[in-house]
Formats: sequence, structure tokens, C-alpha cells
Amino acid sequence: YNASEAEKVSKEFSRVFSKRELPCDIPEVSVADALMDNGKVGILKLLVHAKFASSNSEARRLVEQGGVRVDDEKVTDPKAMISVRAGMIIKSGKRGFAKLAVREV
Repeated sequence: YNASEAEKVSKEFSRVFSKRELPCDIPEVSVADALMDNGKVGILKLLVHAKFASSNSEARRLVEQGGVRVDDEKVTDPKAMISVRAGMIIKSGKRGFAKLAVREV
């Protein structure tokens, strides 16, 4: 990296992790209607779909350890059903961010 690129990355890191703001470029995860039941999806299924966890067991551990937030609200119940809407932000751990997009099939 050159000096200006390094400065830009440093400012982004500081903004996201020191000031707890959202990153500028959050990856978008498309959620199909087929994944949902009446507009809701289980948190475990959502975490696996967004690739924050490789299995339901791993997703359950993330939730139970308090490492999951949906629109900045902590989710601690592995049986929680999330009402999905476009633009929701899912956070997993310290560095995992995703913005949801709803897709009709």
C-alpha cells in the first residue's frame, strides 16, 4: 500500500472498531422467499446462509455466546425467528457484517 491507501484503511479501522460505527462497504446477502416462513427465518438458518457459520451447531454457539446482533440488538435465543426486511444489518463476532436483501423467487 502507499501512504494515502494506508491512511484510508487506518481511518476505516478506527471508525468501525473504536467508534463502533458500520463499515462503508458491507457485503450484501440475498435472502430468498423460499428460505423464509411468513417473512421470518430462524437465526441459525440465517447465519449459515450468510456464511457466518458453517453449520447450525456453530451458529448456535455464536448466538449463545452473545456474538450475534441484528440491527444492533443482541440475539441470545438460538430459536429466535427474525422478521427479514431489506437493509437489515447482521453482525457476527467483531468483524462479520452483512446487509440483507430480500429476493422473490
